[in-house]
Amino acid sequence: MDSVDDISSTKQRRSTTLVLVVIAVAIVGGFTIGILIGRFATCPDEENAKYKKSVKEADSTITDLLMQSISAENIEVNLKHLTQSPHIAGRDRDFELVAYLKSKFTEYGLDSVKSTPYQVLLSYPDNENPNTVLIVNNTGGETIVFDSTSTESNVSQLEGVIRPFLAYSPSGVVNVEIAARYGALGVIIYSDPADYTWSGDPRYFPETWLLPSSGAQRGSLYTGVGDPLTPGYPSTATSYRYNESSTPTPLPTIPAHAMGYGGAIHFLKLGPGLTPGLSLRMKVTTTNSIRRVDNVIATLKGDVEPDRYVLMGNHRDAWVYGSFDPSGGMAVMMEVARAMGQLVKNSNFSLYALGTPLMYRALYEATKKVPNPSEEEVSQNRPTVYDTWVHSFSWTSAGLDLPL
Repeated sequence: MDSVDDISSTKQRRSTTLVLVVIAVAIVGGFTIGILIGRFATCPDEENAKYKKSVKEADSTITDLLMQSISAENIEVNLKHLTQSPHIAGRDRDFELVAYLKSKFTEYGLDSVKSTPYQVLLSYPDNENPNTVLIVNNTGGETIVFDSTSTESNVSQLEGVIRPFLAYSPSGVVNVEIAARYGALGVIIYSDPADYTWSGDPRYFPETWLLPSSGAQRGSLYTGVGDPLTPGYPSTATSYRYNESSTPTPLPTIPAHAMGYGGAIHFLKLGPGLTPGLSLRMKVTTTNSIRRVDNVIATLKGDVEPDRYVLMGNHRDAWVYGSFDPSGGMAVMMEVARAMGQLVKNSNFSLYALGTPLMYRALYEATKKVPNPSEEEVSQNRPTVYDTWVHSFSWTSAGLDLPL
């Protein structure tokens, strides 16, 4: 009985060994075949060379033509239109610019132009009940010594201009006299003249582009990237959204207000603590709401590698007029788009035959028999399509052989 078991066990071991050997051979064989396929299934060197020729810049003069097409006058016209009135995100003027940009990109001859809507958390002040910081003299009643809403009178009263505010600041009323006892309950942020003026030069806007003492730098207190409620994801209408109280990058929790350095000096003179009889009061009425904003996307397709992209972008919205940021960049980008579209419209497209030498010869000879439909080119001694073909395409810079 034991001998029978031994024979059976031996057969099982041999069978197992055979299976393992077959598996090992299959793995090694498959790996070897894969290497051979990877090596010999690729294009030969001469085909790779042709591909490299096709993806390189076909004509070294294209860059020069593009640069020569850029017009400073057009950039100035673009900038004037973009800055005609304030265009904070999500308001009427912002949507007017969406339509304007779409019409211009279409006019430039770009292949596709569209706008994509998003729903993002935006922040706005209440112009009817503006944010303010007061210095109040409580001696013998209440007398307002300084009111921050009275500053920036040369800008804030213009149509469409939002009063100074800091986006995403929570609303609230703060008595700084009480806050000093228990910790800060509010923040005043001012524009330091060291950052916005030239030392020793008292001039400012409108004499120069420097910020006047009443000018307040509007901006955002949010330190994250993108929409606070949908960080890292497109802010579409159906996207999951965090609550404002639980965003991964926290939103500010105490009221804050912006003012110019001319207003801030009144507070800095008070020094640490407060002068007896004076109190500070801050009122912030800024509110957040989900609003629609649109991206405008225009595309100019390539011929050789249309699945590869070169991206150019610039934000459109501005706290007020945005002459420098962002409209300066947008005005330039519009002109680049116009120049590229015009370059495509005016391009002299050419042919390049890939095949046997007999095919080359047949194609070249055929183009020599086709009359040139352009009278101007005929007058320039280019009577056939072949003549214009040879003249208009930079064969040498493209690494190609001249058709003879």
